[in-house]
Amino acid sequence: MSQSALHNSKFVLASDRPRAIGLRWLEQSHVVRAILTSIIYYCGGQIDPLLGWTSSPAVLWPPNGVMLSVLLLAPTRFWWLYFLAVLPADLAISTVPLRFGLQYYVANSLQSLVAAGLIRVLAPPGRALDDVPSLVRFVAFGVLLGPVVGSLFGAWTVNSLHPETRYWVAFRGWFLANALTNVWLVPGMTMFASWLRGRRDDATQWRRSGWIEAVVLFAGLSIVLSFVFQFRHPKSEMLGAYLYAPLPFLLWAAVRRGPRGVSIALVLLVLVAIHGVAHGRGPFVTGTERQMMLQLQLVLLAMSLPTLFLAVEVRERGRAMAALQASERKRGHTEEELRASFAEVRDLAGRLINAQESERARIAPRCRPRP
Repeated sequence: MSQSALHNSKFVLASDRPRAIGLRWLEQSHVVRAILTSIIYYCGGQIDPLLGWTSSPAVLWPPNGVMLSVLLLAPTRFWWLYFLAVLPADLAISTVPLRFGLQYYVANSLQSLVAAGLIRVLAPPGRALDDVPSLVRFVAFGVLLGPVVGSLFGAWTVNSLHPETRYWVAFRGWFLANALTNVWLVPGMTMFASWLRGRRDDATQWRRSGWIEAVVLFAGLSIVLSFVFQFRHPKSEMLGAYLYAPLPFLLWAAVRRGPRGVSIALVLLVLVAIHGVAHGRGPFVTGTERQMMLQLQLVLLAMSLPTLFLAVEVRERGRAMAALQASERKRGHTEEELRASFAEVRDLAGRLINAQESERARIAPRCRPRP
């Protein structure tokens, strides 16, 4: 081998070494993220008992929301790693025989895979759900289609494990738990992850508007939620009106705080409401415990989706107005530059005409014919 070829081979090996090191660090970081995902996945499965709900089916199922959020943010080539990492956590959550535990895991994984796969096909990776097209895709695939697919298989597993449970009752419970969880959990997690990655579009808005308004907003919302869902109200025709009490604060969060503020407000709303109803408090006083929780799930879905869309629409309009103002300023600067350029051209043209006239006057006597 010639000396130049040896030099080139050493150069190639040296140039590839940082890439190999970077890839190894990338893989190690995804291993760490997968382990953290597994821990959060397991902790999410303990939400219902912490809120006081021990019956089946679950009211909320945060593990699938966590998994969907991770799949929306992680590269697709590492999805297998995250699915493998949450397998022990999923089996630990479900205290059932191994065969049924694996069936639950397949149903949960299938739901997250279908939802994330369809969303990622139509959207770039790492995109927060903070614009209307992204939110529409998320609702169509993450709130509707994905939970439907998972519920079809999950309800069959529930029916096999508990034959006394009707299939469509299990399907309804599985679907509502996952749909409600994805609505209040996934947008907030993806926005927070984007914020950590440096996409802090509305950070200046929070600083400019001041934290005092945010504290007043969430403190007022907490007080109202505590009154509505943490007290036993006497039966009356006004109980249904209590459900509208949080709406002004949700609209306030949507208009003034944006999607991130609405996500925080929805977390407070869902957790406080479910905790109250699970302990027999709140405006739902008729029917069985399961019927009251079903009513609450439908009410929370009806309140969450419109406020999310409102917050995203307000934010998009704000971005459009900012872009329009920037364009107007740029056009104003361009017009001023054009006026200055035209003035310089007119001045230069005037100087050229004056110079021509002077030169013509100077050489005119010499050009006259001699008598």
